[in-house]
Amino acid sequence: MDSMVLRRSCGMVKGEPAAYEKLFHRLPNHVVTLQHNLKIPGVSVEECARRCILETRFNCRGFDYERKLKNCWLTEATPESVKGVQVFANADYYERIPEGPLSKFVNYGFGSLRPLEGVQLYKKIMLGLTLGACAQLCLAEHTFKCATFDYLFADQSCHMSKYIAANVHGIAPVDDSNFRVMHYELKEEYLEYFYPTPYSVVFGNNEKTYDRVTPNRCARNCLEETSIICRSFDYQIREGTCMLSSKTGSDVGGLYNQGFSQVHHFELKPFLDCGGVYNKERGNLASPNWPRNYPHNLHCEWVVTVPIFKVVRLWFTHFDLGYPVGDPCSSRNDRLLLQERVPGNGLETFCAGAHTKEIITKTNNVSLVFITDANHDAPGFRIFYNAEWPCNAILTKNNGEFATPNWPNNYPANTDCRWIIKGPIHAYITLRFTKIELENHGLGLCNNRLDSIHVYDGETTDSERIATLCGSRVPATYASTSNVLLIVFKSDERVELSGFHATYRFIFPTIRTTASPFQKEKITENPPVSSNNVPYTTTFVPSGLPDTLLTSQQNMSRSKSISTTSAATTPPVSSEKSLTAAYGEPTKFPLYAESEKFVSQVIQTTRHVMDINESIKTYKETETPGPVDEETPVGEHNIIRIERTYRSTLWGLAGSLFILLIAAVIVLVAVCRYYSLKKNKNDLEEVEEKEEKGGGGGGSERLHDSDTISGNTKCEILYDIGLA
Repeated sequence: MDSMVLRRSCGMVKGEPAAYEKLFHRLPNHVVTLQHNLKIPGVSVEECARRCILETRFNCRGFDYERKLKNCWLTEATPESVKGVQVFANADYYERIPEGPLSKFVNYGFGSLRPLEGVQLYKKIMLGLTLGACAQLCLAEHTFKCATFDYLFADQSCHMSKYIAANVHGIAPVDDSNFRVMHYELKEEYLEYFYPTPYSVVFGNNEKTYDRVTPNRCARNCLEETSIICRSFDYQIREGTCMLSSKTGSDVGGLYNQGFSQVHHFELKPFLDCGGVYNKERGNLASPNWPRNYPHNLHCEWVVTVPIFKVVRLWFTHFDLGYPVGDPCSSRNDRLLLQERVPGNGLETFCAGAHTKEIITKTNNVSLVFITDANHDAPGFRIFYNAEWPCNAILTKNNGEFATPNWPNNYPANTDCRWIIKGPIHAYITLRFTKIELENHGLGLCNNRLDSIHVYDGETTDSERIATLCGSRVPATYASTSNVLLIVFKSDERVELSGFHATYRFIFPTIRTTASPFQKEKITENPPVSSNNVPYTTTFVPSGLPDTLLTSQQNMSRSKSISTTSAATTPPVSSEKSLTAAYGEPTKFPLYAESEKFVSQVIQTTRHVMDINESIKTYKETETPGPVDEETPVGEHNIIRIERTYRSTLWGLAGSLFILLIAAVIVLVAVCRYYSLKKNKNDLEEVEEKEEKGGGGGGSERLHDSDTISGNTKCEILYDIGLA
């Protein structure tokens, strides 16, 4: 192996991470080993990274790079295999980004959390673990929020803590070379968008500063900054200072290394996705290659879907598609289209422009289509979104819910929201508040000038007011007298609380239909509604008898009657969707002008039912079942077959009852016999005792002389003795 000679100095590091370099985590002023597998002189960091990735003679896990001499030292060693990294100025260790749990942490290199007097830094310490296992346990910890861990290589101990370095004024170096320890911090949500470079800064190019924030909050501030396109930030651990910059290392000629001054550099990763599907309640997206200019000839589509009954709120931190010509939707421009399908309106399209700051959709689903041509390019856009409860909405879906804006967080001041719940015609609405937390008005009375909820039994505020609500008491359920409810919520500028959450559902009137003696009463909660909003009722034919019980003449009469009724009262229904006779055919409720005709049709149908019953009864009395020939009507043959089935069923039932009766008698006799034998045995013992006391004769005589035993008892005892 080649031996490495390192020269100590300080300086600048040029360039920003390129394609291969981005596969490595850079740790300035550190080396992993002094014994390497291969030396490559006079190459750039990108070339060194490429050679490591493509190396086939050994498993290259990283490299040490001398910045002044441009020497590349490839190695298969890892911090774990060599018991920790070493501090060395003017040399940087590039560790291949690990897979698995360690990829969720930032490696800050040599050092540990700085101890604080009276503070227990580590909530849990475990021995004999690998570095990867320590990271996994920190991620899986549920008794406290594990934010960092220090790994001591000497005894393979894992020291987990809820504190980050910024909480304890930085990382403490360890002077003992035999006591090597490395510090790791969890990459929280917003830090995942950045490349970390510890102990480096963009010197003199910070444009905005925030004090006393965490690294994750600093990363979020950079992403959401609107005054500049934030491409990187420097974070000073000791004071928790966040310094935003529109520059990167390549823009200023390189990063400046400050030794161990506890300042770390984070550079925004380029956004690479051209389209995607987003199903979370909040997120962000950007034009390809953001924060640099987007490529030509793009056609990207992102689909954002949030939970039902919510809408999507999108806001732009940056929007720059060059200089549009005329209409923003024109094909001559690079354009961003927002499309959603609105019930009743079809596909609606909106073209975002330079002055677009915020968009709130009408539904819970929206598509963003980004189209570019071959002539223009620009930085593009950065969009954040989140799911919100709509403030003004018309709710038409059954079993729905709604809430104040930001619920369960506090609603904004000076809010005026209106929700119209509109159900199908002839439906009613039940409204239930699951949680209410509004400003308390005092004395149990609600004042319209303060935060309050008003419920109206109609579509406007001129309708009857059902209730006025305030405070935090959850009221009872409310019901409308029609298919529309209006809920109005107003807040002032004084007190903002969490607001309310409510659910609703549609209730359809119950329809009771009179059926034949063969059919039970039918109850319908959701009756069908015709196209002209005329309610449907339901008439039935006998379902207890199959069609084959009717004679051919009765079938013709029935068909004629039913077809006449249907033609007069029912709308046309396709054969695939129409109901069978056993379940009834939906028909329109008759108009008053046709009441007499409807009554006559009902009477006619009832007579047909009576004719069917009479024919069955007459046939039972006069006809004897016999063989079926070709001239026997189908209906009569079925009557004969069903009569035989009924007789067989009755005989079978009678036989079963008789067998059960015999079995019951046998059981009863056996029980009586058991108790009778026991009683006789006791009586016999009493007789023998009396005779022994009397001192007289044989067993037979003593039995006949005894006056204490009845005649029947004596006979039973003698019978038992004889059996014995």
